[in-house]
Amino acid sequence: MKPRDAQAAITLSELPASGRTRSPFNGASPGFTADWWDAEWDYIDNSSRHCFIALEDDVEVARVLTDPEAELYSFHYEGLAPLKEPVEVFRFEVRADQRGRGIGTRALQLLKDRYAGRDLYAFGDEVRFWRTVSWREYSRLDGDTMFVPLFVHHHAAQ
Repeated sequence: MKPRDAQAAITLSELPASGRTRSPFNGASPGFTADWWDAEWDYIDNSSRHCFIALEDDVEVARVLTDPEAELYSFHYEGLAPLKEPVEVFRFEVRADQRGRGIGTRALQLLKDRYAGRDLYAFGDEVRFWRTVSWREYSRLDGDTMFVPLFVHHHAAQ
């Protein structure tokens, strides 16, 4: 593994589909939240989702689950206009021992390139991370704090 300050190139690879309810991710991989990538899979319809792994020197350092067919109801958020061909970043995680090295930022850039011309959005479980990658934060109009914040990367802002 590279020293913490080294920035080797990373690649983003799409995993082949593994069926409607079976995860293509290795749920037992250390450093990842297992129920995000394996246990929960049986309960959601993943037929429209895309699964990616980010690799550095052929070692998995991040995972991404997107849904290019998800719908976002922009009228719930203050100042948010309808998004252009929105893609939901449903799950995003950098392996625990790789955090703080810029891998998340680089993986998101590859994801933006993959979905060029489309707006990306995520519901920010990790608010600090989404703020550091400069995605725009939107508040709910109803002020309901039970929902995590919404973060958007507008394709025109690249």
